[in-house]
Amino acid sequence: MKAGPRVSVFYHMYTDNLGEDFERMKEYVESLGFSFSPNWSRSICMEMSLKYLRENGYSRYHGETIKWFDDMPPLTDAYKNGIKRMIYLPQDYLEGKWGEFWLDECPMNGRIINIRWNGRLSLCSWTFDDRSSVSEYLTTPIEQLWEARRSSPICKECLANNCASYMNYFDMDGIDQAARNRLSPDLASNRKFFGDNETAAP
Repeated sequence: MKAGPRVSVFYHMYTDNLGEDFERMKEYVESLGFSFSPNWSRSICMEMSLKYLRENGYSRYHGETIKWFDDMPPLTDAYKNGIKRMIYLPQDYLEGKWGEFWLDECPMNGRIINIRWNGRLSLCSWTFDDRSSVSEYLTTPIEQLWEARRSSPICKECLANNCASYMNYFDMDGIDQAARNRLSPDLASNRKFFGDNETAAP
């Protein structure tokens, strides 16, 4: 097709990389002809996000759980330090106006299949622990994967805590504005949520 690849560099925005780091990376990426896509960092691992909600008293789930998940060790200092640097937090979709975005069913179900490095199927894009995988990709009927997502305690806990909305970036304009409100005015003035049309590749 004589078409070159399109390269997009995703820049995860934290409270401490929005000044000079942001500007220098944007300039460097655009000098190479690539698309620069800044986006607010998230706690993207489902197992750790649910653990975070539990440990901090935010969780609204009181149903069945998996033993290994119940027995997970406390969150590490590295994770806690990362959360402190984030602007967009797992509990955001449990509070305020985003309650209207509550999902009764996961938008991943019936839409996306995630195959792990070892050929096993993940419950979704955000479950990283191999113990939460379903079964082998080549021997699992697709209906079994959909059913696993409907019945897994991890999936039920995710929905009960509205993590599906958090992971899927619902209400992007609202998220962008909320992030700006949490930042000092000099840093928030020109930060775009991911998908800045002005820097998109032609």
